[in-house]
Order: sequence, then C-alpha cells, then structure tokens
Amino acid sequence: MKANHKKIAVLMGGCGGANGKAAEAMRMTVGLTLRNPGVHLLLVDGGTKLLQGKDLTAGPESSFIQHFNAYLDMGCPVAVEDTNGGDQKILLEGSGMEAWERQELIRFITESDLAILLDG
Repeated sequence: MKANHKKIAVLMGGCGGANGKAAEAMRMTVGLTLRNPGVHLLLVDGGTKLLQGKDLTAGPESSFIQHFNAYLDMGCPVAVEDTNGGDQKILLEGSGMEAWERQELIRFITESDLAILLDG
C-alpha cells in the first residue's frame, strides 16, 4: 500500500542560532523527511546566515550544519529567498540549493498541505 505523502513547507529564518534552536529545528526537519519525502526547507528572512555560521552555536547533541548536511545528503530540496546578492550566489553555487523569488515561496507555501514556521 502506497503511503499518502503530504507537501510540507518548513520555513526557517535567521534566528535561534545563539541558543541552539536552529540545530534542534534542523534536526526535526531531517526527522520529518524519514516519514515524508515531500518536505521542502525554505530559508527566508536571513536564513542563509545560518549556513554561513553567523551567530551559530551547537544544540545539545550536534550542530545546525551537521543536520543540514544530512538533509542535503538525502537529496531533500532547499530553497532560499533570492536576494540577488553576491554572497548568496557564492553560497548557492554547486550546493544543490535554489534561489526562489518571494512570490515563488509564497505560492509554494499556499499550495502545501502543511507549513511549519521554525523561528526563534
């Protein structure tokens, strides 16, 4: 019997890094993918700062980057809010992540079965 997978949007902003919340949120996102391959991580409102390691501390067991790399290794989709910045282009190059315009992000969220906001 084929499972009924849902389209899930996980929105993560650039917060929670100083208190380990980002690491825990990313761990939870990886866990969601084990039951549902329709999980998409959307980094918005400065979420790419988490990838650059700015103001980032490890959670109780591991770091945001460790969980994020596990998510990418599983082939899960990541979209970041397009800022057209040079730093963002360097960050995205060869990473497998995509830059989406705000309207694309909004459309994806509204078409999702579930949207989860992970914010500090």
